[in-house]
Amino acid sequence: MQGIRQLVLLVGVMAVLTWQCPGNNAEKDHATPTSDQGTCSSSSCQDSSKTRTDDKPQMKSKQKENNKHSKSTKEDDTEIPQSPYRTSWNHNWDRQYPKSDANKPNATRTIIIIRHGQFQLVQADQNQSKPVLTNVGKVQSKLTGKRLKAMNIPISHVYYSATISAAETADQICSIISCKSKEATKALAEGAPPIKPVPPVHHWKPSKKAMLADGIRMEASFRRYFHRADAKQAHHSVDLIISHANAIRYLLCRSLQLPMEAWLRFNIANCGMTTLTIEPDGRVTLMGLNDIGHLPLELVTFT
Repeated sequence: MQGIRQLVLLVGVMAVLTWQCPGNNAEKDHATPTSDQGTCSSSSCQDSSKTRTDDKPQMKSKQKENNKHSKSTKEDDTEIPQSPYRTSWNHNWDRQYPKSDANKPNATRTIIIIRHGQFQLVQADQNQSKPVLTNVGKVQSKLTGKRLKAMNIPISHVYYSATISAAETADQICSIISCKSKEATKALAEGAPPIKPVPPVHHWKPSKKAMLADGIRMEASFRRYFHRADAKQAHHSVDLIISHANAIRYLLCRSLQLPMEAWLRFNIANCGMTTLTIEPDGRVTLMGLNDIGHLPLELVTFT
């Protein structure tokens, strides 16, 4: 059974990697001429140029009448250039698109994702070291807990990486707020997303085997924690996830259906807060990215 589940996740990861955006018309789209009114097609630019050439002095009353509609007319005539990137939205991205009105959810889910606090590697034995929070990391975590408490929102569930740095961050936060449901999971551990970033980096080169294994695990965590509310859920819910930079980047790109090659373009600070909402119709909105307003400048770190 475990082998079948891993195979299904592997197929899912491969589907994500092969879901490429169309770019065949990029060169054509970028060649679109422009006018002083904005981007337009060749014909619309010629028409507007002809109109300016043929303009004659008119009576003031007629000019006022024409001016009322000139702005809207120019906007309507302007052609918006097509994006060379994928612009479609998969409405069944979480595989929970309602099959009938009776199954339609009514509640909104909010997910707050927090990166662990600053850590340092401490030698556990001769062959292994463990990541533990520094004093700065503990202060960052407590300030994050105070920020959540000030928001005065009940947290439904807390999911955190089983890695020591994330677990200690969760402990510090939950010493400030009420965490009724708290769960550690290896699925939210750090790793290498299963696709090379664009633009590339040369100082970080994980093996293909590690990228594939981590990719399967990250995809599993996405499918488990990111989905629209169940039809039986009556009220708005807020879940808290405490994880690591690369894992958060992967979850962010997947939930917003962004090109996966863009994952390394996001920088996440220690105890930075990223907030997403999932509407009943499956719409996903980024409400805040790497919010560090609760941290003084001297406590902003990226380790």
